[in-house]
Amino acid sequence: MNELLKELYSFFLDAGLKLIYAIIILIIGLKLIKVLCKLIKKTKGFNKLDPGVQTFIDSFANLALKAVLIITVAAIIGIPMTSMIAVLGSAGVAIGLALQGSLSNLAGGLMLLIFKPFKVGDYIQSGSDAGTVRSISILYTELLTTDNCKIVIPNGSISNAVIKDYSSENTRRVDFEVGVSYNSDIDTVKELLLGLAEENDLIFKEPAPVCYLKSHGDSALIFTYRCWTRSEDYWKVFFKMNEDIKKTFDANGIEIPFPQLDVHLDK
Repeated sequence: MNELLKELYSFFLDAGLKLIYAIIILIIGLKLIKVLCKLIKKTKGFNKLDPGVQTFIDSFANLALKAVLIITVAAIIGIPMTSMIAVLGSAGVAIGLALQGSLSNLAGGLMLLIFKPFKVGDYIQSGSDAGTVRSISILYTELLTTDNCKIVIPNGSISNAVIKDYSSENTRRVDFEVGVSYNSDIDTVKELLLGLAEENDLIFKEPAPVCYLKSHGDSALIFTYRCWTRSEDYWKVFFKMNEDIKKTFDANGIEIPFPQLDVHLDK
């Protein structure tokens, strides 16, 4: 009985020491990972990377280091590595099947960072969602809308979707379609529209604004008016020109007609 008690005492003492040692390693390891991630963020090479790549690397490095720490702690406790590898392999297959969507998002995130269809800070549209790209993480891309709402899109979805990037170029063309009465003089309408562009400092003189009679509508003559501006000034030009067109037409007697329908009565 004394021998049995000694063996049990020795076993629990050894197991307890291993457990305490493993807990200490776990606590220290988590703190070191936190410090290491902060040091990586402060390096010059890291700061030269695209902000989206920075977010991705930070998330991936954090998860990878924690996985290594957990394996190390398990080895200290005394779990056989061969058994652990077998368990991890089986668990990996099961988790892979259960997390097919997440793995698709991970692959999508890698594709976004490699091919860079857009970057952090760009204003993009994907399907019905539009906003400024705030971050590209391992699994999700975060957009901030113009009314300050956050949109989180899975990377798997956005990497396979049609993306319209409004910030990729420094300049944008602003298009207008203006309807006027059939009684209006075509040359006068074109002269007034082009004159508005001359007065607006945000509109480029080159490429020069253009104005054409596009079509004969059911109730109006439809003019297409196009001008160029800087991408960041697009909405300023768009809203200002809409106001100026109405005021200028009113001042010069150019009618913007309502939809009309002629009804003929046959006795």
